[in-house]
Amino acid sequence: MYHDVSEIFTGDMPTPIKYFHPTLRELYGQVERLAQEKMLRTLPAELQKAYEPYLLGELDEVETKLLKAADTMAAFMKCAIEKKAGNEEFNEAYDSILKKLHAMELPAVEQFLTLYLEPMSASLDTLNYSSLDE
Repeated sequence: MYHDVSEIFTGDMPTPIKYFHPTLRELYGQVERLAQEKMLRTLPAELQKAYEPYLLGELDEVETKLLKAADTMAAFMKCAIEKKAGNEEFNEAYDSILKKLHAMELPAVEQFLTLYLEPMSASLDTLNYSSLDE
């Protein structure tokens, strides 16, 4: 998925700022679209048609749902990393995003949480020693 590729030109605007006001979200959406179109034009002409749906965000309902889940999981992993480093500023965001992930009711999200939630918060020593036991 190439939905964030426009950030090469725009940078990554933090979600709370992006959604602070509807006008700001609309204007930023226009900037994102211009960046996506610019990115598409950088491709060779013979590839543009194939990449257009991905670069311009023309996704079906399932792809949109999976994309939202991937973005939410990325935010969750950032929170997990910060919490592990002792940054308590991320505690509420971690809990809130974890609830959002469960509410999505997507098997891939649940599998991710089942397989990786505990290892993400484990120390390197714990991970190293547990892999020796296997």
